[in-house]
Amino acid sequence: MKNKDYRELQISSSALIFIFLAIIIVGIVIFLLGVSVGKRQAQITGTAQIQPENTFEEVVAAKPKPLEESKDDISQEIAGHQDVQKQEPKPPPTTKTKPQPAANNLYYLQVGAFQDQSAAEATAGKYRSQGYVSIVVPPSPSSTRQLYRVRIGGYASRSEADRAKNQLVESEGAKAREYFIVRQ
Repeated sequence: MKNKDYRELQISSSALIFIFLAIIIVGIVIFLLGVSVGKRQAQITGTAQIQPENTFEEVVAAKPKPLEESKDDISQEIAGHQDVQKQEPKPPPTTKTKPQPAANNLYYLQVGAFQDQSAAEATAGKYRSQGYVSIVVPPSPSSTRQLYRVRIGGYASRSEADRAKNQLVESEGAKAREYFIVRQ
């Protein structure tokens, strides 16, 4: 009975190496799965278009002045504000912005994909001059091919996108397969 109460586990050096390698392989697999989940999450969040509240120019213009101003500078500023109040207020400066769609899950016509960003911007400018709302979609970080995609539209339904595609095919004399509809 004494022999059954106490048991000793003996592992050979080759079995110990095998167990150690198995643990390392399992760790590598878990790491790679985490990386792939992270890339997928980056793709999902990368498609969301977040618009900043203020432009860079507005932030720079609103930069506070240093606190080390002398009293003379402050009194001159107060006098300057009194003169400005007498004048008519000027409208705020307008900034040129690219037209952005109001909502996600809209339909777009992809009219081109370019490896060179300047070529994509030139194509987008061509369609803007024709009156279309065009955007350049940058390549996603996980993409193997770095392509800048030029898309026009922002249509609420697929039927609207189909009509726009037909109009574009007729006006450009292109083949229908050169343009395709994507949902963004």
